[in-house]
Amino acid sequence: MAQRLLATGKQYGAPRFIDAVLLFADIRSFTERSVSLTPEQLVQELNPYLDLVVSVIHRYKGMIDKFIGDAVFALWGLTAGTADPIQQALQCAQALLATSAELSFGGVPLQLGIGLNAGRVFMGNIGSEGKRQFTVLGHPVNLAARCEEATKALHAPIVMGEDFARRLPPTLFALLRKLEQAVLKGAGVQTVYTYDPPERREKEGRR
Repeated sequence: MAQRLLATGKQYGAPRFIDAVLLFADIRSFTERSVSLTPEQLVQELNPYLDLVVSVIHRYKGMIDKFIGDAVFALWGLTAGTADPIQQALQCAQALLATSAELSFGGVPLQLGIGLNAGRVFMGNIGSEGKRQFTVLGHPVNLAARCEEATKALHAPIVMGEDFARRLPPTLFALLRKLEQAVLKGAGVQTVYTYDPPERREKEGRR
């Protein structure tokens, strides 16, 4: 990714604003399950999951911004590409759900919550002389994280912001469930959309 940014002729890490597509993925009930694990067991449980997440995100041309414990923050849009980053991110989210279902954490089948959003964000290095980090910042990032947090309360594996959902093709947009008065912690009342892949609904016997 650094090489692709340098190829644009702009200084790597130089602040700029981009239209980004954002994804947060988190293991549900991670805190409760990790209480009974030793640090060694926790690492042994997390590494296969993180290996899987990294490979899936890279397969769909996303860039991993950071790990936050068990949570993963990824994005699209840092450099121009031929594919639609909105569809890439949704396909990535679907693949994460499908492949992570084959893993377990703390002896229990692993379940993910995924938040998706899109919008204009700051991109560049932030920090001090002692520590700098390349990342993106802005309200769309915060809302994507809040969407992920809402997956459990909304009983959906994928929750997306309106700016993301409205950019999906009509055939995909028609599969979403709209919630106009969803209260997201730290973000107030929002219009969000939930998505549950058909194969998951069939597996759980839901329509």
